[in-house]
Amino acid sequence: MEHYRDYIKQLLLKYSKGTASPEEKEALLHFLSTSSGADLDMMPEVEEIVGQADLLRMESGEAESIFNRVLWEVPIPGSVTRPWYSKGLRIAAIILPIIILGSLGWIFLNQKPRYEIYENKTTTVKTISLNDGTMLHLNQNSSVKVLHGFNEAPKREVWMEGEVFFEVLHRVDKPFLVHTGKDWQVEVLGTTFNVDARGTRPTVVLNSGAVNVHAGHEKVTLLPGEMAYLDDRGQLKNRNVDTLYYTSWKHNLASFQAAKLQLVLDTLASKYGLTYALDDELIGQQLFTGYLPTNNLGDAIATLEQTFNLKITFRDNQILIKTY
Repeated sequence: MEHYRDYIKQLLLKYSKGTASPEEKEALLHFLSTSSGADLDMMPEVEEIVGQADLLRMESGEAESIFNRVLWEVPIPGSVTRPWYSKGLRIAAIILPIIILGSLGWIFLNQKPRYEIYENKTTTVKTISLNDGTMLHLNQNSSVKVLHGFNEAPKREVWMEGEVFFEVLHRVDKPFLVHTGKDWQVEVLGTTFNVDARGTRPTVVLNSGAVNVHAGHEKVTLLPGEMAYLDDRGQLKNRNVDTLYYTSWKHNLASFQAAKLQLVLDTLASKYGLTYALDDELIGQQLFTGYLPTNNLGDAIATLEQTFNLKITFRDNQILIKTY
């Protein structure tokens, strides 16, 4: 038995180094495609292989994506069934490339995972429906990347940039994961929440349900009406907030709370690709609390004129603000 284990180990080593003969490759593939669970228990552990060979490596995210896609979308020929993988992922890193290269004829390193990419390059909110029933509302200059066939994988995962409001369809058997690319991850079963990853300090605001927010090695569990954020020391915290204030953009409204008029004008100018000029710098120091439409510049300007008794006009691509 030990001799046979060493024989399989040597075949794996030769294959990983690219020195296996056609006959040895055929013998290894025959073993993998006909072995029972008991036979696989004789397989050497990955550490035994890695310690003696310079194996081909790839980014962990890409490897996991390819593994999930092969495992759940591609039928393996022969008598192999899904329980064949029950020995665990410890040997999958060795076995999977062999199956792909030998049985399916794929070139492992050149095979890229396929993604569906959704972007919002407009000035209004863009709504996307995923094939699992989840709704995504993308703010301006935001994007979401979804692995092709993600609804068939054990976990539903998306990668986002910018700001997105999620309405996740409840699936107990398939958790939903949101990656921000800034070492933040939101884990959810079914809920509605907002993720803002535009700045250096992302935030997550929960409207309903429950989510786990991971930032590096830290984790907080949010309840409805709470926000996850980083404090001044960079530690992950949570606190109660007005959810409408943080999610009003979904209804094409910009929310402000005791904000200087200069900040309000900065927001509008950025939104519409304009500049502005004040005839008196003190105007910009006045405070504004409320909501302004982001899909109708005329209505937003009219609101500011009435609130602060201003005269606002346009010249070319510039907003001119004067007091009466």
